[in-house]
Amino acid sequence: MAKDRPGSHDEAKIVAIVPCYNTSTASVPVLTGAAAHVTSVLAIDDGSTDDTAEAIARTGCAVLRLAHNSGKGAALHAGFEEVLEHHRLFDCGFDYIVTLDGDGQHDPAEIPRLVAAAQAGHDLIIGVRDLGVMPLKSRIGNSISRALFFLATGHVVQDTQSGFRVLSTGAARRLLPRVTWARYESETQLLSEAIALGMTIGTVPISTIYIDANRRTHFRPLRDSSRVVAVLFRYATGSLTAAAIDYGTFALLVGWIDLDLVAANVLARAASVSTHFILSRHLAFRSTGKLFSQMCRYGLVALANLALVTVILVVLVTQAGLNPYLAKLVAQTFGFLFSFGSLRAFVFEPAR
Repeated sequence: MAKDRPGSHDEAKIVAIVPCYNTSTASVPVLTGAAAHVTSVLAIDDGSTDDTAEAIARTGCAVLRLAHNSGKGAALHAGFEEVLEHHRLFDCGFDYIVTLDGDGQHDPAEIPRLVAAAQAGHDLIIGVRDLGVMPLKSRIGNSISRALFFLATGHVVQDTQSGFRVLSTGAARRLLPRVTWARYESETQLLSEAIALGMTIGTVPISTIYIDANRRTHFRPLRDSSRVVAVLFRYATGSLTAAAIDYGTFALLVGWIDLDLVAANVLARAASVSTHFILSRHLAFRSTGKLFSQMCRYGLVALANLALVTVILVVLVTQAGLNPYLAKLVAQTFGFLFSFGSLRAFVFEPAR
């Protein structure tokens, strides 16, 4: 059993989880450097086929070895489960979890700054790199991911792909069953789930380190970016489909039948709500919770969303003088963001 560094009861207990896949000796300074700033270090050997296992063994840190390469998300999941549930390797519980890559692209000396930011009151801290000095393929992938993340969640996160993070163990415990732990897309999904749960997210600038023009990275822009896109896309698809039904019905009722704004908006929402529930449950959130309970909670969210969109719509048309079609688009955008957060936090429990 790995022993923990001694410390007073007033000190926060911190564990660093370091995924390693064919990192060879590059993992040694990462693991030993992290050990100087945390209570314990846990290396995850993600089925390496080179001398990574021997390199990790030389550091004396705790290690979990996966039989096959399963991806960064799976490696992180194994580490989180060990720290939060299994407790086989450590003598104590922890207050914070640090994650950083084992290939040398994160500087362990910066761990105290991220932990201090977390201790200031954030559930999750992200180490943000300088986009301007990234290699081209990383810069393109990161820019696309940030843009799609904003479209899907309505939140701006400066570096969605950064693996240098600090989470409180309470936040990690809530997020553990809500993420589909696979490859690089897991880190983006973790962010979206944290936002949906109303967690506080902070950022800290970190060094932007790319060794040998980033040739060592196992991130493949086309395949792994497509995985990230898939995670974000399924969140938006159901709501956008329902919004199209909603807007088309509204335009029909106002333009052809000449209904008043309130009646048209209510009927348009009624036309799209069933479709939205089905797509949200099975496509967006992949939930297997109790249907009746979810329908009741969904109904409350739908009513709240209807009231919000109606008020915004009427104010924009009657007070701001906007065209009703443009006002509907603006109001529906606010409704989309409200609906996404409410459904994730209040209605749907995802399948494990």
